[in-house]
Amino acid sequence: ILDYGAALGVLVWFGLGLWMGHMGRAFRERRLWAAILYPVWYVGIVEILRIFYWGDARFKIPLIAGPLIVLYLRRAILDRSPAGRSQVKVWRRTAIPDTRGVPLRY
Repeated sequence: ILDYGAALGVLVWFGLGLWMGHMGRAFRERRLWAAILYPVWYVGIVEILRIFYWGDARFKIPLIAGPLIVLYLRRAILDRSPAGRSQVKVWRRTAIPDTRGVPLRY
């Protein structure tokens, strides 16, 4: 906010919120890219008031390696599936069980 002013700061946070919502939805839908990148991005959001995690060298490794891992795994899934690409679509849309009302176990 100090660098660009309050108006642009609010727009940046709004954009980050939209991106975080998109990633969160993709993570809940069990998309491969979100399963690899969402946890690292979430830590960056949680820690942003304490440290700038996204500018740290620890973030650059998952940021670079994440898409490469996704490409490798997608290619491996396509090569192994007998139906080809249609098998991946079925895998992505696996139903997530409804856990509302189920007590947590400690």
